[in-house]
Amino acid sequence: MDMQCLVAEGAGQDYMRRRMGMDRINEDDAQNQKQEDISIRAAGGRDESGNPVFLDVGQWLKSELNKWWRREHPNELFTVKYIDPTYMIRAVPANATDNLYCTLVVHSAIHGVMAGYTGFVSGPVNGNYAYIPLEEVAKAKNEVDTRDHKWAWVRSVTNQPDFQTKS
Repeated sequence: MDMQCLVAEGAGQDYMRRRMGMDRINEDDAQNQKQEDISIRAAGGRDESGNPVFLDVGQWLKSELNKWWRREHPNELFTVKYIDPTYMIRAVPANATDNLYCTLVVHSAIHGVMAGYTGFVSGPVNGNYAYIPLEEVAKAKNEVDTRDHKWAWVRSVTNQPDFQTKS
């Protein structure tokens, strides 16, 4: 049986800190600073934009799931694949159109989940957002002609390297 679990960045910060023993803070810190500030500092401070840097819930959850499975089901196969979305984001900054598209796709997905649907992906079909069964998505094949000028344009816009092996 295949299952997928999506976890938002920043989820489970307090729980992870307790499990990793990072909840023990200096009494002076507790009196002089808000708990949020202490949590941010413990996780890694702030990035260049001023946003808090969180502990990596994805790697932590993968590790915890593997430990639990080995303990509860020692002779059964279990595989966890962790996909860090930062590696899937393109190399150029997002623009307003990207923001709108992502917002519409996410809202559509959330509506589907709240309606009780599972095993689907949301996306535009003929100008309307639809729920597409994962089985349908998995069996469809789109081949890209890597010799076409459109592919060269995509590579240049996204700063992707040429993945083809030279013969």
